Amino acid sequence: MSEKPPVPADGAPVSGVDPEAVPADASASPDTPSPPTTPANAGTPGGTPPSSGAAQWERRNEGPRRVRGGQKLRWRDTDPPMTGVAGRIIDLLDASVTPAVRQEGIEYARQGQILVLEMDGGAVRATVQGRRRAPYDTRLHFDVIAPEDWDRIVDAMASEAAYLVSLLADELPDGIDELLETLDLRLVPPAPLATECDCADAAPCKHAAAAGLLAAERLQADPALMLGLRGMPLERLRVRLRQARALQAHGVASAHVDPMIPESQVDPPALETCLDAFWRPPPGAADPPPPTKHLSHALLRRLGPSPLTGKFPFVGLLASIYDHVAEHARELEDRLEE
Repeated sequence: MSEKPPVPADGAPVSGVDPEAVPADASASPDTPSPPTTPANAGTPGGTPPSSGAAQWERRNEGPRRVRGGQKLRWRDTDPPMTGVAGRIIDLLDASVTPAVRQEGIEYARQGQILVLEMDGGAVRATVQGRRRAPYDTRLHFDVIAPEDWDRIVDAMASEAAYLVSLLADELPDGIDELLETLDLRLVPPAPLATECDCADAAPCKHAAAAGLLAAERLQADPALMLGLRGMPLERLRVRLRQARALQAHGVASAHVDPMIPESQVDPPALETCLDAFWRPPPGAADPPPPTKHLSHALLRRLGPSPLTGKFPFVGLLASIYDHVAEHARELEDRLEE
């Protein structure tokens, strides 16, 4: 009589089966008995897996477990490439993962395998559903900028009102990369990207790639999120910059700065010698400097968001009133000049 093949204990994976490819019944609670499992090479001749091992055999060759309500990557290969901070995150991923891992990460992200994605405090934290029942915890690490370096950044930004205006509009200021370069700093750290995941794959894995792609898509829509990743959320930077500008101005602020007109060091010719060309510019005169860019509602922008709660657009109402008053004042001025 032939000897029966050995039967593994409840919940133990069959030899030769990827631990990530454990079927749903193998992860049941200890109170629920699991049906016995037969090795894949037992049963029919030729090594065909019998029905008792078919679930594990199929799970190993299938994709990740489907989830509902997952966060999906909407970017497609036919869409324009991501730019700015998001584009540099994509470059950072490409320099850190293999093409095969990147493709698997794209598939995971597009299928909605990411259950949770958080971006702040020097890390992108994600919960990614793979082939096993329990999802994976994945992290992408971004070193935060040191506090003393943020002090230097705030001091440098305080000299330009445009930085605060952009932050008040919830935007990443233009020229911040150039400013950081003068301080020997970077908004996006260089490669390689440090990742962490509780899966058995080599790092960086497909779960980290999927999280990085979805994070890049968020940064494409809101580049200011990169500030939080480097340790200074937009709201905190906005408060610090407003305080720094107030200290620099010693409590005196001006919404509009009058341009300085340089004084000429050359004595003008006598009036009677230049009557014919009085209204013409002298030879070799330089073009006047371009006018300073006008910022609408500069005082309202400087004050920041309204402290009043609710859905009533108080700041927008004040802006409309200011525009109406200014237009009425110009009309009165025109009438007085007639």
